[in-house]
Formats: sequence, C-alpha cells, structure tokens
Amino acid sequence: AGDDARLLAGWQSLLERTRRHPTYPSEYTRRFQTEGATWRKTRPGPPVRLVLGLDCEMVYAKDDPNALARVSIVSVSGTLLDLYVRRDPGGILDYRTPISGVEPKHLLEENGALPFEVVQEKVLDTISPDTILVGHALQNDLRALRMCHFKIVDTALLFTVEGKDHWQKHKLHSLVSLMRPKVATLQSVVFGEAHDSRQDAEWALQIALYEASIHPRRTGPLKQESFPTKIFLSEIAQGTAASEVQALFRGG
Repeated sequence: AGDDARLLAGWQSLLERTRRHPTYPSEYTRRFQTEGATWRKTRPGPPVRLVLGLDCEMVYAKDDPNALARVSIVSVSGTLLDLYVRRDPGGILDYRTPISGVEPKHLLEENGALPFEVVQEKVLDTISPDTILVGHALQNDLRALRMCHFKIVDTALLFTVEGKDHWQKHKLHSLVSLMRPKVATLQSVVFGEAHDSRQDAEWALQIALYEASIHPRRTGPLKQESFPTKIFLSEIAQGTAASEVQALFRGG
C-alpha cells in the first residue's frame, strides 16, 4: 500500500509538472476553449486503467493536413486499442509513409479500417475523465481525435533540455535514447525508421512511469541529441533553380 501511495503521488506530481509548463496554456487550455469547443469530451465512468499511453499517426488529407489515420492506446500490461481510420484514397494528398508508417492499404475498409466516428467512440469507451493520459506532444493527438481530456502527462513538457529554456523540447525518439540507461524496459530506437504509434505510446508510458516512480526526485536537464535531418520533397515546381534546392541543405 505504501508503494502504491508513493506511485500515485508521483503521477500527481507529473500532472502538475505538465500543467505548470509555460506552453501548457496555449497547447491545451486555450486550444480546448477555441477549436476544441465542439470536440467530444471523455464520459464519466470507472477508468479501464488508472494510466494509459496514447499516440496517433496522421496523414495529409484534402480537408485536414493532420487527419487521424491510426490510434494506439496501451497500458503497462499491453495494447488496448490499435485502430486504423478508413479514408477515401482520393482524399489523401500525402500518406507520409516514411514518417507515419501508414500505407494506403492500412486505411481501406477491407483491411479492417473503421470510420472516424467509430474509432473516436472506441477511444471514448476506453478513457474516462479520471484516466491519466500519457503521451508525447499529446495536444496533436487530441486534436486529430477531436477530443478534450484534462488529466494529461505530456513527456514533451516534463524533461528540460540542458542549457536551453522551456520552449526547447526533446523529440520522443531522442528522449528514449537519453533515458535508456535509466529505464531498462525501453527498447532501443532505430533512427530513420518510420514511427509506430503503438511503440511510441509504450515508450511515453514507460518513461513517465519511471519518472513517477522516482518521485519526489526528478530527472534533471538532458543534453539535446542531434541527428541527421531527413527532408522529404514530394514536389519541386518546374523551373526551380538548382541553387534554391541546394539552399535547403546547408553545408552540403
């Protein structure tokens, strides 16, 4: 019971640290009040789990540059949801497969993809207002789901970058690499591979669980990792000078 109470205090600390971050009002509070005014809210009911990890993958659609394509929800013991959203191929401008991991076949009804409203409903059936929802830059996932939730632990807001102000944040894959020496359960990142929302949800949850478990201690600032940047060019306008393209790649 003592260990459970300490861990619960740790989760409460992470909720408060997320809320106290300088970017929380703009990324969550004001967004919920403005474009989120018409979004669905989690329904009262007993939580399926006290804490859940969530991550989404998005595609570039004609009506939304960040349209929901896949959502994964995980607990510490396994995957609860891993669903693709049915999308008309004619409405997709870019699947962003090298980044999202989403391929055209994934969003077809015959392969099990479901309408957005059905996916949204299944998410709402899994999360209650009392669920602590963990993710990395969760405001983007909640926007794609058109959903408001107020018990948020955002790993992008928990860990500061050494020598930088609060506006600088770690990317999830970088954070996983930095935290692996502390968190034995973290699988190593293969840099250059596409994202996997189930894996990303697990990573965020494992990192947050570690941080909750060491309360009242906390992880100090972490050195920012730098990796070669990949730029994906889908279209180059006819007549574009070679020098303009080369300018995108400084130093080479």
